[in-house]
Amino acid sequence: MGISVSKEQYTQACSVDLYEFLVREHPTDVKQQYGSVLLLADQHVSVKRGYHGYRNFRTDETGNNIDYLMNFLGYDYQGAVLALINGSGVEAGYVPVFKPVIPKSKEIVLPKPLDGRYKNLYAFLLARKIPADVIQILVDKGILYQSAEGNNLVFVSPQGDYCELRGTNSFADRRCRRRTECERYCQVERGWCGRMDVCPDYKPDPFHGCKKKSPDRFWFFDPEPEKAAERIYICEAAIDAVSLYVIHKKQHMDSNKNVYVSIGGVANQRTINRIVRGRRDSSVILAVDNDEAGQECRDRNRNLDYILPRNKDWNDDLKKGDY
Repeated sequence: MGISVSKEQYTQACSVDLYEFLVREHPTDVKQQYGSVLLLADQHVSVKRGYHGYRNFRTDETGNNIDYLMNFLGYDYQGAVLALINGSGVEAGYVPVFKPVIPKSKEIVLPKPLDGRYKNLYAFLLARKIPADVIQILVDKGILYQSAEGNNLVFVSPQGDYCELRGTNSFADRRCRRRTECERYCQVERGWCGRMDVCPDYKPDPFHGCKKKSPDRFWFFDPEPEKAAERIYICEAAIDAVSLYVIHKKQHMDSNKNVYVSIGGVANQRTINRIVRGRRDSSVILAVDNDEAGQECRDRNRNLDYILPRNKDWNDDLKKGDY
């Protein structure tokens, strides 16, 4: 049964400290940063401490407290007003109606594949200790290719609704110019220095990006699609997801039916929620980076088991053989 709210209740709800309300009632939906709380589903949406309402710094859209709860957290109007003035939104004779927040879809244009051999792709991944046979599996499955323009790696979901791009041209230029006159130089295959990744004088800056049809999309590698998944490992990047698969193979853990997922960054809480909702009989395990942002993600998802790389991420572990 519905319930009406008065103009006075509306005014009271709009005057509540929205920052404190969100931190208290929706800690898994927002992130505290620099005196504001940012919506994890879209970190351009900001609420400043001690103020009322919000601002989207990407679109310059603004709104009041009630707009925020209705637009981003799925409340109906009455539920939003009562939640703000009562803390929980529960009042005798009223049960708040939560409408699902449906992600907005948009078309994405995938980069055109290179017509020829994927030389940059193989060089990039082999240098990161991804075996050639694993690379070939990903290419054969159609979830990895090299783009014609820019020679980027493109990790694409089977549905074509998500892709991660990572530059290889900058990697190809990583060849150390100092060569043998450098006392730390250690030549390996293709002329790269084997100590580049730990060299204090070398700081690579490879291009990377992500495209999604909607905010909850993701990339995944299912080595055995004919079997039901036992475990789903959530990683931050596709290279880390593949690296974790390789580590499990080396540890003879590939007998378990695992699926390896990349969500394109730990801020994508909506993607994690979608995976958890659709897991059926499989266990969802967080396998995000071993850093401050990764810890914030683990803190937001205390209901999930997690594993930690020994270094910053799983590709670091794989390259160093430290797992």
